[in-house]
Order: sequence, then C-alpha cells, then structure tokens
Amino acid sequence: MVGYVLLYVTFPLLLGAVVTFFTILFFARDERMITMVMGSGMLLLLVVEYIPHIVKEFHFLGVFIGCVTAVTGFLTFEHILKNQVTSKMGNFPFIVLLVGFIFHSVPTGISIGVLSKIDFHFAQTQLKGIFLHHLAEGGAMMAILSKGMRRAWVKFIFSLFIMTFCFYGSVYIGTINEYVNLHMTGWIVGVALGTLLYAIYHLFIK
Repeated sequence: MVGYVLLYVTFPLLLGAVVTFFTILFFARDERMITMVMGSGMLLLLVVEYIPHIVKEFHFLGVFIGCVTAVTGFLTFEHILKNQVTSKMGNFPFIVLLVGFIFHSVPTGISIGVLSKIDFHFAQTQLKGIFLHHLAEGGAMMAILSKGMRRAWVKFIFSLFIMTFCFYGSVYIGTINEYVNLHMTGWIVGVALGTLLYAIYHLFIK
C-alpha cells in the first residue's frame, strides 16, 4: 500500500506544485490571475467533489459544527496575529491550507484502509480516483507559498512529507480498526471543509 500512496498521493501533490511554480515563474506578471485560477479550481473541487461526498456520507450536524469551529478559530487567530510580524501572517494561510488537507485526508485514508481489507482492488481504484484531487491540492499549496514567502520549496517538501505520513497513517489505522466513530469523523470532515474555505478565501483576496 505504501507504493500506491506514493503514486496517487505524493506524486500528484509534487507534480501540481511543480507545474504551478513554473507557471508563476514564467508568467510572473499574471501571478494574481494564477492564484485566482487556483482559488477557483479549489472552489470547484469543493462544490463538485467534497460537498456532494460529505452530504452523502456524513452527519450534517457534525460537519456543520466542525466547519464553523474551523472558520471561527482561524479568523480569530488571524485577528490576533494582525499585530505580529508580516512574515508570520504570510505563513498563516498556508498553515491553514495544510491543516485542512491533513484533516480531510484522515477520514479518506481510514475509509481506504477499511476498504482494502474487504476489497483491495476497489481500494486501489479509490486511490486512483483521488490523483487529480491531490494534483489540485499541490498547486494550491504552491500558489500560496509563492506569494512572497521565503524558502517556499523547503516548506513545501516538509509539508509533502507530513501529508504523505498522515495519509498513510490514516490508511494503516483503517486496516487495523474496522469501527469508525461517525460523529467524530463528521466533525473532522467539517473542520477540513472550514479550513479549505478559509484558505480559498485567502487565495481570492490576498
């Protein structure tokens, strides 16, 4: 399963970041337009993939509470950081985006882990289906990192390692534990949705 995670999670994240990086590098004058495109892409991903899946699979109340918790929490932290050094504020939207992707990967990874014990071939198919999903995530991360942040690639590679580790860890949890608390999972998904909405907001307005 490690090889499949690297192929369908790590590789598309890296590919999306590379494509976005060189696009911004060669079309620096249109950086604002590029980040707007990435924001639109992430918003489309939410509308087409995330939200329909959430509505079908998870309890609405848990998702709603998680989403409100995330948005309120991050807006509060942002307000607190307003008087801090600008570079710290610059990192904040990226940290939020990373947290959102990690939180979203937990229930996905667990479900793939549980599914792999029942039907390994179908679990592989599900992994293949999230290739483009992670391609967009990698692009969105680099779009935010490229907005005046220092050591963008160092931060991205470190984040790539964290995301791969968290996704594989959640898959492993799914393989050893067939029971999943649906209410807690719904809250986690809600937090993921809220953090992604906050990150998209920064792609559009910052």
